[in-house]
Amino acid sequence: GIESNYSGRQGQWITYCDNPESDSPVWSEPKRMFDGFYRDIPLKASDGKWYFAAYFSRHAMPEYYPEECLARGTGPRIYRSEDLEKFEYVCTPEGGESDTGEATIAETANGELILIERNELGSRYTKAKLSAPDKWDSYKLLRYDNNDENSPIMQTVYSLNNIKRLASGNLLLTFHNNNTKVRDNIAVALSKDGGVTWP
Repeated sequence: GIESNYSGRQGQWITYCDNPESDSPVWSEPKRMFDGFYRDIPLKASDGKWYFAAYFSRHAMPEYYPEECLARGTGPRIYRSEDLEKFEYVCTPEGGESDTGEATIAETANGELILIERNELGSRYTKAKLSAPDKWDSYKLLRYDNNDENSPIMQTVYSLNNIKRLASGNLLLTFHNNNTKVRDNIAVALSKDGGVTWP
């Protein structure tokens, strides 16, 4: 359920500190970055821009948003920024109408963006080229071998996953490796081919 103190407003805010080493650090006035919930570490991609995958839930109260925002749909939304001062809406990948997707995003070694979100059946993923971040593939369930439709689905609890690219170029996925509703058995999986296989 939705927490009783949830107001129906979904948005991410940012504040800056120019003197973090000071005994009396000064923080800027908070400013709104974009609509939706964001629960990930920002991705600084090889094009020098920062990418964010926030999710805009169907529980948002329409009266708080302009029509332009609501027309973007629910599910993960991609935003980017060149300077962490201005934030640009890129797109909402089609087929991500989840209210609790909690998407996480990484760049693969071959210049693709990979987005993974939680789903009641496991984890779902989609990819886009960094050069065309508004054109995403159709969502698919994440399998240990995504070239083989008979490969087992990477079962997980309906909870937050996280994907990050390591210094080696490999992708590391953290998830709950079970098919119950209990959030335990935290596991990691490694992909050396950009998220195609997770041996």
